[in-house]
Amino acid sequence: MVGHRGIFKVTENNKTTGYYTHWGAGTVFSGFYRLKNAFDIKKNQYPEKSISEIFGHLSYNGEYLVTEDVTELVFEPLTPEETENEDKDFDTHGMLEMRVTLNLDENHALVEYNRFYHPRMGSFTIPIVHALHNVNLTISYTEERGITDFFEAAKIFEKGSGVYDLLLQSAQVKELNRELQEPYRNMETEELEVEAE
Repeated sequence: MVGHRGIFKVTENNKTTGYYTHWGAGTVFSGFYRLKNAFDIKKNQYPEKSISEIFGHLSYNGEYLVTEDVTELVFEPLTPEETENEDKDFDTHGMLEMRVTLNLDENHALVEYNRFYHPRMGSFTIPIVHALHNVNLTISYTEERGITDFFEAAKIFEKGSGVYDLLLQSAQVKELNRELQEPYRNMETEELEVEAE
């Protein structure tokens, strides 16, 4: 099964809605870019709809799409039970690359890399307003320079917004934790060997 699978959770007005994505978790930029799409659609087309509702109807072209065919949508809405199951899967298996929690009520995003899928990556937080501001800067920068490749835009976003540094720090912290735990693992192994004798 190929793709960039992940789970996104959007908290708005004290309600959290989960979404599965098959292709939307390839980069950190992707999730924030789609969130920007949702804010733009709310402002320009559907002011009466919640961001969470719009998020669950985004097409790959960044448009609001009413369809029963979830293959045309970036995100597939999940029931609370399905969200809970995807959370458990994320914590115990490597099927999902990333889990992103977008708390609109608190202007807070938590980006987590699956430890089974990306063993050297950790997690980080970023204010949503900051991330969206940098999405806008990235779009302006790429349009001015004629850059149309999405992954190139993602690299620009990650470096320009400080996300790259956050990713690097999360990887370094994870590696440091691994190094700090190694002597204790060795001691446990030695103790087991002694007990076995």
